[in-house]
Amino acid sequence: MEIMNEFVKTPFMRPNLENQGEIPPTGNIALSPDIWCAGTHPVANYREVLKQPDSYAAMSEVIPVENMDNYFYVRCKNRSEESTDMQVQLYYTNASLICWPSNWKAMEVDNREDKINYIPPMKPDEIGVTAAPFVWKIPQRPKVGDEYCFIARMFSDKYRNLIPSGISPIYMASIIQNNLLWAERNIAQITYNSNLPLVSANVNLNIPVDTHYIGNKWMLAVVSEKMDDWCVQVQSSRTDSDGKEIFRGKASLSKSNIPIGEFNFQPAFFTELSVMLYPPATQIQPKEGAKVVIHLYYDVPLVEMGEAKRLKAFSPKHTERVRSLWKDTNRLLNPVLVGEYVIAIR
Repeated sequence: MEIMNEFVKTPFMRPNLENQGEIPPTGNIALSPDIWCAGTHPVANYREVLKQPDSYAAMSEVIPVENMDNYFYVRCKNRSEESTDMQVQLYYTNASLICWPSNWKAMEVDNREDKINYIPPMKPDEIGVTAAPFVWKIPQRPKVGDEYCFIARMFSDKYRNLIPSGISPIYMASIIQNNLLWAERNIAQITYNSNLPLVSANVNLNIPVDTHYIGNKWMLAVVSEKMDDWCVQVQSSRTDSDGKEIFRGKASLSKSNIPIGEFNFQPAFFTELSVMLYPPATQIQPKEGAKVVIHLYYDVPLVEMGEAKRLKAFSPKHTERVRSLWKDTNRLLNPVLVGEYVIAIR
């Protein structure tokens, strides 16, 4: 007897590129294009880019990198007849353990403590993308013969979609067969990277909505104490407001004052910086009092100079420091220290 396919009438994630919301799905159900891996380089303007027709018709081919943070997004299409928003969790596990949800690990979200992401309201037939990136923290390569499985679960007050429970193993194929509020994406490869940080820390970089500084010239730098022989690497879960990646490759802290770059941070901008520290082979333990500090500077334009002086915002020490870091720039820098994020190592 031939099985008749029907289309879901809920928000849905596709099990593969050939599926457009039909159940039961056919083909490989562990190739969801709606679990989008960006690897170590976040997608600029991801909430718009990932719902464009050319993106929606494709699947990410990016391979995650071990020992660095990797970024993921989840998208869906609203097949219901009303405006709908959804909550989303993204789990990862080894393929050998996928049948037991107790072994699934919820992936972090870059601006949430509860590891629950959110897709804002979608009109009928509209594509939605998670409001924030998921962050897969410093993964390791799977054991030989195993692979990673990524499992997305959408839910809301209307669509409860609870996690299966019980002592018996569950099978994703049987769940996705009639429920496209679930999706799975299996990734067999992870790019080799031997640089495992001894210390890693997160910095939440948040520009207030009501900030006095509304221009587009911001600077980030790394300052260190008693870390001369160590190296640092900085990456970010989001690009800046212009789509520029916030990244500093592995660099020696022997200079103790290292520029990350110049960026455009508009009011309400948020990102999670990942700071990774690597010791020299001859010194595994940091020295007493060792620390790293991320400095956030704003370069005051001439039109805001009077207000900055009135607020006594300038510091000769920081002015000299920034001008030495960006000495090749073709403009006069007037930096104000806006944020100081201390990472105490010992």
